[in-house]
Amino acid sequence: MTQISIKDAAEQLDQLVRLALQGEEIILTEGDKPTARIVCMPSHTIIGTRKRRHAGSATGTLSLTSDFDAPLEDFAEYI
Repeated sequence: MTQISIKDAAEQLDQLVRLALQGEEIILTEGDKPTARIVCMPSHTIIGTRKRRHAGSATGTLSLTSDFDAPLEDFAEYI
């Protein structure tokens, strides 16, 4: 975790973003108080790599039983 003042961060923003992409958390401070942080977005891990989503990528990972929409026994008294 890196701490840096907002004023200094403005001069080094590109370097701080590269650090965040490598997994580093950067805390921006104002008068010795933390005010914000720079972290990597979940879809990015290392500079230049990005996982792309595509339709049908989860096919076959979910299945429903035949009684999926049947009333639950726990709620019988409410029906």
